[in-house]
Amino acid sequence: MKIIFVVILFVLSDNCYSQARRDAVWCFGDSAQIDFNQQPPQVSWCATRSRGTACSIADSTGNLLFYCNTFYLPAFYSGYDKLGVVYNKNNEVMENGDSIVGRGWYREIVIMPNFINTNQFYLFHTGVTTNGELYYSVIDLSYNNGFGKVISKNVLIDSLNGEKISGGLTEIKSGNGRDWWLIFRTSGNNPQNTFHKYLISPIGIQHYPDQNIGSLSISNGIGFKYNNKGDKLLIWNHWGLMEIYDFDRCSGNLSNLKVIHPEINSTQDFFWGAEFSPNDSLLYVSTGDTHTYLFQFNLTSSNIYNSKIILDSINYPLYSGSDLKLAIDGKIYRSTLYYDGTINSFPYADSVYNSYNMNLSAINDPNILGLGCNYQPYSFYLGGKRTYVGLPNNPYYDMPALGGSICDTLGLPNGIRIHEKSAFTVFPNPARDKIYFSTSNYLEEKPVVKIFDFTGKIVFEKQVTDNTIEVSKFCQGLYTVSFFVKGVYYSSVKFTVLK
Repeated sequence: MKIIFVVILFVLSDNCYSQARRDAVWCFGDSAQIDFNQQPPQVSWCATRSRGTACSIADSTGNLLFYCNTFYLPAFYSGYDKLGVVYNKNNEVMENGDSIVGRGWYREIVIMPNFINTNQFYLFHTGVTTNGELYYSVIDLSYNNGFGKVISKNVLIDSLNGEKISGGLTEIKSGNGRDWWLIFRTSGNNPQNTFHKYLISPIGIQHYPDQNIGSLSISNGIGFKYNNKGDKLLIWNHWGLMEIYDFDRCSGNLSNLKVIHPEINSTQDFFWGAEFSPNDSLLYVSTGDTHTYLFQFNLTSSNIYNSKIILDSINYPLYSGSDLKLAIDGKIYRSTLYYDGTINSFPYADSVYNSYNMNLSAINDPNILGLGCNYQPYSFYLGGKRTYVGLPNNPYYDMPALGGSICDTLGLPNGIRIHEKSAFTVFPNPARDKIYFSTSNYLEEKPVVKIFDFTGKIVFEKQVTDNTIEVSKFCQGLYTVSFFVKGVYYSSVKFTVLK
């Protein structure tokens, strides 16, 4: 039988291909806003004033819709303890958007789109350290000419038997590309290792069975971070514990625990923030307390902790931690708190402006092992705005469906099939002008190559006869290249374009 290949080539224009992402507008700190959908990133003003919790969401074209934070100062100064607030896209408090449950710590609020009504959004929120309850509120942007209204507020989901949510909330899209997992840990008087799981779908908010796995801990400062592929979950705490798990986006189950570092209550290992490199091979971790470190770990090492490289070491005037977050420009940004002598240094006095709190630090080439990652402290100017510790708790809203998985039942067009052990490699990775690939003996079959951007949209498709693809006109960012042999999916691998 003769096989006919249909060849499609998407011709890229002189301008690099780009796609707006809904998580790419950051509102945080003392009135800082960064739009990473713009190149270079555009810095402007927002109404946020928060030492920690902040989150935001944009529409599919990159326009900010609304944003939230806790420690709303007018409420705090008036003696209220419900310190969450929602701002509309005009930087005003949204109608009914004050008095949201939240105390003023870290990752207390996360935004989730509604599945049925595109004008509506869920807020899931809690008050870290002050209560053990999980709440939701509903925002509807069809009110007030698109500026929105909180139509349902502080609805109790679970009292969690009075235990406190430890370290805040995190969410990740299900493998079907539509539903969402909300997963967190709690702390109480006794050591525990319980992961609480909720699946949010058109059916509603479903409480899945809790899972007990990993080391026991009593810490109330536990952080979560999913890798970019969505199949690993890192947790760490303020007493030195660091663990990594396999994560199943279909079932929500954690497995294959690997302890990177045990809990020892060490000042040097007072882990505060963490982030994966774009290609998920390296891990960056920041510490807190009176001495702040920035570490790089090699996740491919047989002993991950012993692969540690110190990228930065800071004493006063910085204090009590720093946060890390990967942006869509392929760089990891770091925020630090400047200690001005007051309790928690929040809010800063009007006179406290300096290079420490008016800039973010940047890891410019985070896929590179060692000092070649090009860490540049205080190199990203915030345009006269200031930062504290927390960076936005924005999930990857556009994470593609996990094509070919057991929960791939929706037929979404942006599904990407990824094999655990890819049968080919791409080099160099990261790339600038060209990529080369090795596919064993399959080139003689004239495979079709498809390249997907971070949203799962095809940006390149071609039948190939050699092992070279031009990527010089691709925007900087993360891509997936997939091979199809005789019309059948073969394998995939991720690569990064850096300019």
